[in-house]
Amino acid sequence: MYMLIQNAPLVSDGWTTFTREAIQSTLPDYVISIVRSGLLSGQKLRVCVGTDSQQYTRHTEFASVVVIYKVGQGGSILMRRFRETREMSLRERLMHEVTLSIDIAWQLLEPLQSLGATVEVHADINQDPRFPSHIAYQEARGYVRGMGLTFKAKPDAFASSCCADALVH
Repeated sequence: MYMLIQNAPLVSDGWTTFTREAIQSTLPDYVISIVRSGLLSGQKLRVCVGTDSQQYTRHTEFASVVVIYKVGQGGSILMRRFRETREMSLRERLMHEVTLSIDIAWQLLEPLQSLGATVEVHADINQDPRFPSHIAYQEARGYVRGMGLTFKAKPDAFASSCCADALVH
């Protein structure tokens, strides 16, 4: 069974805006201020969390993003990059990405719910069995849904398959 990351740095560590400015508060406080402002101005919002990775010879690069999408009007992207030195199989790496995204989503869930907003977990996993990443599709979907979160996979998982992907490639 996959567990939330116990000894990972605080989620606000290393988080920056799209323009690479470090956020000066905790990630939940920063996200809530943007969401609250958007909701007060009548915007329809989607908060999406995703992680992608790239395997290299001696390490794996990970990038996690929080996308606050103002439907029809663009949005804000918060991001964090880091690396791990241990080798992982494809299935393990995909599930690690999902675990990292769930950890972030859980930190945002309660404050977002208090505003009437939700959070989606986007997985860089293909629904189509012809693709290698499909190996973790059922497991990832069950894990995210079992945690009470909304699950999105390719082609609907833009936070992981577009935003986070761009950071690690």
